[in-house]
Amino acid sequence: MQKSIGKILLGLVLLMTIAAGSYGAWVQRQDQDQDDQDAIIMRNLMRSKLMYSQNIVEGLSLGRFDLIESAADELLRIGNAQQWIPESETELLRIRDEMNATLNRVKSAAERRNLEGAAARYFELTMKCIDCHQTLRKTDF
Repeated sequence: MQKSIGKILLGLVLLMTIAAGSYGAWVQRQDQDQDDQDAIIMRNLMRSKLMYSQNIVEGLSLGRFDLIESAADELLRIGNAQQWIPESETELLRIRDEMNATLNRVKSAAERRNLEGAAARYFELTMKCIDCHQTLRKTDF
């Protein structure tokens, strides 16, 4: 009787260990799935930003102020909708705000039909993009 209780207890301990390991693996898969989803969302967001940035370049090249304005509006919309920057990441939040201010200057120059001004502001925007991406590479959030 003593041996069978010991075997039962050993079996329960083994079963609980397996269950705990399986649960841990399941939780890890869920975390990985969420990380994968976050990466997909981020990649799509960045591709959209790149596309609208290219529209600004096209507008600058062709003197199409309407294209510059609409692309700047879309970039502002995307930038203002970004919920992925945690409040604790003050550097990224600062860069985002600077990018939005620069985008507003790009748009303002386009509204005034000032091609050189829009091009200069776009150059500033490009530097802000590079600054943001450098900061992102150093940040682990």
